[in-house]
Amino acid sequence: MGLLSIGGVGSTSKTYGPVVANVVEMNVVTGSGECIKCSRTQKPELYDAVLGGLGRCGIIVSTTLELRTIKKYIRTFHLLYDSLDAWMHDQVLLDKSNQIDHLEGFCWSSAKGIRNTPSGKRFFTHWLYGLQLGVEYDTTAPCLSDVLKGLNYCQLIHTEDEETASHVFRYQPRFDMMRETGAWNQTHPWIDCFISAKTLAEILPEILDMLPLSLGDGHRAIMVASDRLPYLFMMPPEDDILCFAILPVAVATHDTNSLDILEKVHQMLLNAGGKRYLSGWLGRSDFNWKQHYGNRYDTWVTLKQKYDPERIFA
Repeated sequence: MGLLSIGGVGSTSKTYGPVVANVVEMNVVTGSGECIKCSRTQKPELYDAVLGGLGRCGIIVSTTLELRTIKKYIRTFHLLYDSLDAWMHDQVLLDKSNQIDHLEGFCWSSAKGIRNTPSGKRFFTHWLYGLQLGVEYDTTAPCLSDVLKGLNYCQLIHTEDEETASHVFRYQPRFDMMRETGAWNQTHPWIDCFISAKTLAEILPEILDMLPLSLGDGHRAIMVASDRLPYLFMMPPEDDILCFAILPVAVATHDTNSLDILEKVHQMLLNAGGKRYLSGWLGRSDFNWKQHYGNRYDTWVTLKQKYDPERIFA
């Protein structure tokens, strides 16, 4: 149940929110050894403490989730953008569309070169942006003109039809490649952060310019609905929230320069009002839990003391 101790974000989160927003009830073993059933109405404080709670108050041993019926097939449109503003505008627009079942954004590097900087020559890249729009269907595939009407992309680069059940495994080739190249055994200081679309659009060019090209591309942005979130699952109080993720394939332990830059990006996102999604790397210095939880910090401490008084789940 590790996913529920973190949150769970994916391509349908624009409609359904993180997985923790879709939990009906759970059985939880607390630090004092009790097995307690909890839900939004039964022991709700334990329910809120455990979902997205990093396992600090208890272990989820079973759960009941709200489910939906998927359609048999999915058609995915891969769109390319040469404008950050158009890319962000369309994500916010599609976030409110009932036509789209799946939505993911990407940052892709393109033309590369070397330029002079105050600290010497360095590599640089021109960034492009992508969206993957998925529409599920049973018999009749969705019409391109209906789905893409009014969008501001510069090119449709691919259209893919597959069974919806297999769509879940679309990133398996990435993991296979990491294992084959040895990258799987290196560190993966991934940074994930909830931040408003407006704010991300303002700071993203600086972030992308900072990142060493050795960290790769394919950085993601996924719209996330904020309905019915557990009390301690923190997201900014604004509209149009994205989960922005920097996902380097691997960083060598001696590559302190990349870690320094990722630390700066981490701080930039927090300073801009972002809330870290706690599945990723939280930096090399002590994470500021008071800043993260804000006025809910005292509640978090109280729940920890109540359900794990001996601090078994450290």
